[in-house]
Amino acid sequence: MSANSLIGPIRTPPRLEDLTRALLYEGYALFPYHRAAVKNTKPVPFGAVYPEAYRAHHPEAPSLIQTECLVVGAGEDLAVQASVRFLQLQTIELQEWTEAAGLRVVESLAAGAETHQSGWQGVEREVRPQSLALWRCAADWTACRIEFPERRQSRLLHDARRQIIGRRLARTADLTGRVTVAYSPVEGREDCYQVAVRIHNATPVPDAATLSRDEIARHAFLSTHTLLTVTGGEFRSVLEPEPEWETVAAQCRNVGTWPVLLDGDQTTLLSSPIILHDYPELAPQSQGDLFDGSEIEEALLLHLAAMSDAEKKTLATADDRLRAMLERVSQVTPQEILNLHGVLHATPPPKV
Repeated sequence: MSANSLIGPIRTPPRLEDLTRALLYEGYALFPYHRAAVKNTKPVPFGAVYPEAYRAHHPEAPSLIQTECLVVGAGEDLAVQASVRFLQLQTIELQEWTEAAGLRVVESLAAGAETHQSGWQGVEREVRPQSLALWRCAADWTACRIEFPERRQSRLLHDARRQIIGRRLARTADLTGRVTVAYSPVEGREDCYQVAVRIHNATPVPDAATLSRDEIARHAFLSTHTLLTVTGGEFRSVLEPEPEWETVAAQCRNVGTWPVLLDGDQTTLLSSPIILHDYPELAPQSQGDLFDGSEIEEALLLHLAAMSDAEKKTLATADDRLRAMLERVSQVTPQEILNLHGVLHATPPPKV
């Protein structure tokens, strides 16, 4: 039983990394993407894990999510590694400076060639507990603290004459919690183990009873995903188990998240708050993350291309990720858009 500090990310193949990042940022921004649009003024809280102190007053807000899955294998190299990823909310405040009134909060501020906007951004977080060896005879567990101290960044803004006109404040709240990975042998099944990953938000929030759902989002883990890899063994599908595994799979209890297999070797599993099928894939024709996989990408690309220069400038100043998205869209060719229009896939006939 050991507590770990934060370490580097699990190295996943590029295709799987693209998929997991697309899911992590699903709903991050929605067309027309402007922060002024009602649906973009607040983050979409897929997979939100709220502080336990807030749940005490709002039982519908989960403070823990849990993944349970099955691993089959034997030998001393049988081990499971977990990686937990989520977004933390960072608030952006703009303050304009005038000699008459001093500093006052504003929604936007033009600083030379740049226009800054108040609002929010997502900061990506990742934690990894120690690799858990499953070859031991008895059940075991490992834990990792989630600990991101409060952070405040201030930057002065200048006009074209290098005169100070205000400042930009970026704030993230303190986040604390715990990831626990545990396993136990499945009774009556040789070389079969049930692995459980629990993610708990223990962030202290003294005024939790008075905060709204929008305000508490600053203290929540948003879009929480768990990526599991196994060496020396294989995962078994919990979503669509083979007949001989149905009874055992039914004993797995997943709370607020659903595990699916990612690769044909069955050595990688993703547990997501978005319901997926086993072996999900990004469409090969996709031109990049538009943050909304439920929309028609062709339509979104055409809508973006039809935006005015002023709209594109406003979009680009809102967020680095939105600016990168706009840059990718500007490089899409007409043929690539046509490739998105429709694809027919041959399917094998049903077995008789």
